[in-house]
Order: sequence, then C-alpha cells, then structure tokens
Amino acid sequence: MQTSTVQNVVEETFGESSGIVAVVSDLMHPDFYTGAHAHCMNNCGVVTSCIDADMAYTLGLYLHRKLRPEDGKCNMNVANPAVMKGLVARKNSNTAQLIRIAATTSNIQSSIVDRTWQTLDRGGKLSESFATANIVYDDATSWLTFWASHSHLVLGRIQDLDSLAMQGKASRFSHGMAYTPFACNFVDYAEKYRGMQTVVMYCLEAYADIKLTVSESGHWTMAPYFIDSVACLAGFVMNCSNAMDTRNKYCVTPWTKLNAVCRALDDSSYFGDVYIMRSGSYEIIAMVGGIQFRKYPRILLSRFFCPPGEATVSDHLPIKNRRGTRSTRSQLPEPFKLAAPAAQAADRKRLPMNMPSGVPSPVKAKVLRTASTIMAGEGAAPVTEILSAKAL
Repeated sequence: MQTSTVQNVVEETFGESSGIVAVVSDLMHPDFYTGAHAHCMNNCGVVTSCIDADMAYTLGLYLHRKLRPEDGKCNMNVANPAVMKGLVARKNSNTAQLIRIAATTSNIQSSIVDRTWQTLDRGGKLSESFATANIVYDDATSWLTFWASHSHLVLGRIQDLDSLAMQGKASRFSHGMAYTPFACNFVDYAEKYRGMQTVVMYCLEAYADIKLTVSESGHWTMAPYFIDSVACLAGFVMNCSNAMDTRNKYCVTPWTKLNAVCRALDDSSYFGDVYIMRSGSYEIIAMVGGIQFRKYPRILLSRFFCPPGEATVSDHLPIKNRRGTRSTRSQLPEPFKLAAPAAQAADRKRLPMNMPSGVPSPVKAKVLRTASTIMAGEGAAPVTEILSAKAL
C-alpha cells in the first residue's frame, strides 16, 4: 500500500465487516514535498485536494481488498469533503512534518468509509481533525449511464462558448496566457501540473483542452498531476475571470476542481460542476460535482496560507501605541501584481444540481477535453483510454 504520500501504517484492525487503517506520512518526503510545492499559493507549498484524493483512493482500495476481496473491481467516489484548515509545507525541509490519515468503516456493506486528517507535533500529540471526507463504493456503470443523458447539453454550451469567442465576446487563452494570470492572482503550478492547452472563458463559464504529461514521477494510486491538470479549470475561472474582483478578492474551495459552470449563491459563495469528456466522441467520462467556492479578502491570503510557525498577516497589521499613533511590527508584505481591475459579477441564483459528485482520476492518454459549465472543447486529439473521475 505504500506510496509517495501513504508511507507508514501505524494502525490496522479488521473485523468481519468493519475495519480501520491509519497511516503517518511525512510531508518532507521528497515526492510529497515536491507535490505540495507544485501548487504554490502565497509562495508556499500547499497540499491540494488532488494529493488528498490520491491518498483517499489508496486507503479506500486497501480497505476494500481486505473486507470485500470477492468484489474484484473497486469503484470509488470521494464525497462530502470538508477542509477546516489548509495544510502548508514548512520552509525547512530538514525537519519532519507529520500527518496522520485514517480510514474507518463500521460496516463495509454500507459502502461508506469515513476519512480524517490530523497533524502530529514533535511529541506525537494529535491535533483535532482539520479535514474529513467520505469514500463511497459504487457502481461505475450507473455513473456513465447517468452522465450520458447530459452530454448533448454540455457539448451545446461548448459550441456556444466557441461562438462567443468568434464574436470577440468570450476570451480565448493559450497555454502560457492561461497559467500566467493564474500564477499572478492565486496559484503557481509546476509545469507537470499545467495540462490546460487552451481555455475559452465567458464570465463564470469555460471549457479547456487538456494534454496530460507523459513524464512520470513518484509512486501514486492516482497521480495528482493528472487530477490537477483536469481539475483546475474551476479555480481558473473563479480567480481569473473578469466577472470577479480578483484585485481585492480570491476564491478557494476545499477541492480544487474542473468544470467551471459557477453560479453565485450569495455575496461570498459560488456553486458549480465540472465535466470531463473524451475527445472526439464527447462522452462524459468523469465529473466533479457540487464544487463550492468561497470569496475572501486578498489580505487574508497570507493568514490562511502560511507555513507552520511563521508570521501571518496579523503580525504585519498596524497597531496603536500608548500615545495613539500608529506603528507596525514589520513592513507590510509586497502586494500581488494582478491583472487590471475586474467588474463585480452580478448576483446569480443557484441552479439545481442533482448530479453525483466525484474526483477526477488519472488518464492513460496524452490529450482530453474538459468543460467547466467547465466543459469539453473541440479539436483535441483522441484519447486511447480514460478512467472515470470516480475511479473506474
């Protein structure tokens, strides 16, 4: 079961239909550390939902093989993610940074596994859970059947976005032009994670053509650089669209996903889904559903994404001395160099969403299309084999 992120089993107990497996991993492990720094926010390496998904699939697969070996194939849906605090890598890689991840089921016949993340201090003391999720064992055939009825709707929106681009109303980005504002506004991705080749975006809707890297590194169940390549479109829309105030705000989700059809729930929350389609046939082969973004003031970026033990934004804020004059503990950090100010997005009503949620899986091909409405675009090269986002 050992991978780059699932390193040392510290607890393993199985009953007739129940079980728990817990592992302790060091974020300073070379592959783990590199994966965190492949997704830099505020100049910090952040452990993304794509790394989390890889760990979830590893533990879920292990439990399934132990408790239901007769089932053979294991199809998993990572659902109900909740992240109370981001996991940021320390700057000093010479000191261990340990986390404990546990997967537990009281009855494997329920097809539900509970998963929790905790940090460990140097004395081995566990923190409160800072992230939770469920792993749901399901039937992949039913997912594909359900998605098939939506393919024409997604393809129609892709065609509409292309038409808007031809009219000069929608923006079309090349590979480099897409990731440059992304890095300036929010996330700087390593090259291996930069799968979007072209993006067409209009307000809070977009589609992208994806080309996956053929250069492998690390040992994974589902490589994070595959997942992130097809799952970052929603984050791109929310943090680079001219429908958002990207100068003063940034948007974050517990799971950075694909398909950016995002709608405003209120003044600070947005909701959307991501579809991943096979190039050529435009068959929906994966989906990330129920993505919820929250909008925060940009000044809080350094507070939420700061390495453990280092100063946060509160340490830089002006304070009053006894005479009432203002002073500072230290200089304010340099502001981000952002794109031109963008207009505020008009409030939009929440659309009903009843699709199953999931997490993109790795693909064994070079090119595919994705749609964030975020949908699949035309013209991508055919894919030889793609696994469902819910891990077919």
